[in-house]
Amino acid sequence: MFLVEIRQDATVRAVPLVVVPGSPRHDNGNTPPFGKNTDGQDELPREHLGYLRKYWSDAGLADSLWDRILKDAQLGNLLGESPESWSPLGGPPDPVTLAQMRQTARLEDEADTRAGLARGGGIFIGRDDQRLLLPEIGLLDDDGEPLGAVVFGAMCCVAVLPAGTKEFRVDYLPTDIEQLAEETAAHQALAAYGQGDVYQMILWRTYFGTNTHITDAITGPGQWVKSSARSITERGGVLIGRIFHAKAHPKKVMRDITRQKRLIKALNDDPEFARRCPDLLDIQDATGKIVIVVHGTMACGVSLARDIKKILGEDTPVGRFEHDTWLPVAQNAQELVELLNVLSAEQVTLIAHSRGGLVATLAAAKTAHEDVRVISLGTPFRGTPLAHAGGLSILGYRSLLGVARGLGGGFPPISLATRLAGFLVKDVPKGIAEMEPGWRTNFIGPPPKLVAALCGNLTEETMKRKDSYGFHALVGVSRGAFNGDDNDLVVSTMSANGDHPSPNVVDCDHFSYLAEEVVANVIEKLVDKGAGKFQLRPSWYGLPRPGATRI
Repeated sequence: MFLVEIRQDATVRAVPLVVVPGSPRHDNGNTPPFGKNTDGQDELPREHLGYLRKYWSDAGLADSLWDRILKDAQLGNLLGESPESWSPLGGPPDPVTLAQMRQTARLEDEADTRAGLARGGGIFIGRDDQRLLLPEIGLLDDDGEPLGAVVFGAMCCVAVLPAGTKEFRVDYLPTDIEQLAEETAAHQALAAYGQGDVYQMILWRTYFGTNTHITDAITGPGQWVKSSARSITERGGVLIGRIFHAKAHPKKVMRDITRQKRLIKALNDDPEFARRCPDLLDIQDATGKIVIVVHGTMACGVSLARDIKKILGEDTPVGRFEHDTWLPVAQNAQELVELLNVLSAEQVTLIAHSRGGLVATLAAAKTAHEDVRVISLGTPFRGTPLAHAGGLSILGYRSLLGVARGLGGGFPPISLATRLAGFLVKDVPKGIAEMEPGWRTNFIGPPPKLVAALCGNLTEETMKRKDSYGFHALVGVSRGAFNGDDNDLVVSTMSANGDHPSPNVVDCDHFSYLAEEVVANVIEKLVDKGAGKFQLRPSWYGLPRPGATRI
């Protein structure tokens, strides 16, 4: 059975919920077939979800919120690849549909089939007239090796979180025959993926507000979650949770399984941009004064370079250092050093976002190039608590993957398969772990060649104007992580200042630095426009190439 509890002030109490089976269990007549399951909980089949609005008619929730929930349930499905096409209330695809989805590359990008779905299918349980489908997917790492597998439960729960909810948690304990049959079937299916523990988790989504602020995440059963910003929870919201069972392959995965696909997709959206802002790997030489952008965690340099181009103009040569952020910072920095050392450019300015600033400052200190400077944007010089992923904490890399869906900025929309793959990585990659608080660069005092350090301090007023997938979940996570210290939701202001004697503090979140006028002014002041030129390699193709160093 499901159990949803909330915390209001010092009071903890359970709230009523409705269980929604994955397949019909009732007569499809015109009468709303509300029933009771064997645990005594109200049960409503998927085809009558419209009655949820009437069931909670006294909850005071906006009609637009229910409209959005029902629209997502109708148009989305359990394996949707984006926030707009996925819903925990969405129906599970049948095996034929799953096969078609794979063939049309809706679950994995044809441009890079090495990362993503290994196989898809389902497990049917129950009698012929009441069969339930438990969707099953296996996941691969970037080398095409098994990463693990997930089997989704057939049932999900829906509960209203009343206004003033500060924290909530979802628990699940199989008690009736059907629930125990699901758990047994999931364990049997996952046995095919080798040895290892099978663990149970909850994939959930919350809807808050009038125009609906939506948050997706994965937590353990019974794990408390902080609600979003107070301005969002004043009117209450709806929680939808679905159970799943997972098994991780014992192999350690040390490379970012999504990097290749993410970069290809970004470049395919604008192929000409790859020529205007080439990868540093494709630059044979350079003259004059040039700019190289260094992206942050699990991002790519395309959006960062595009924003810098808008500030500096088309005549200013801007290149990208694309790299795997799961690798150690020193390894990324050494590769950057080797690429910089062969350039004849008079001056190189590295504009680095987040973790990229750690790579850039270390490379600038080690390169033989005489004039390399660094401008950092929200770099965790003293670490960030969001890099900590001990156990199954709501903080950390796994949560960052969850709330990053659709955030924009350095993060493209993250598919459900990618989130599950990230969840199955038990060991935090070293390139992520090195951003934990307590990890230090090799520098005592400000890093050499750091000419500007831009630090975010997001104010409540600015926060209230934000409205995007995941943003308000990240607000809740950061409030619990930074203990009241000024921050940009990912990095504290003090960590980002890099011990620079004159840091620039900006009222923005971690993904919006380049949208701020003060940041653009700093960059314009420090970079000479139109003062350099790139010479590309004869073998330039514009897209990542098999055999290249970083692939």
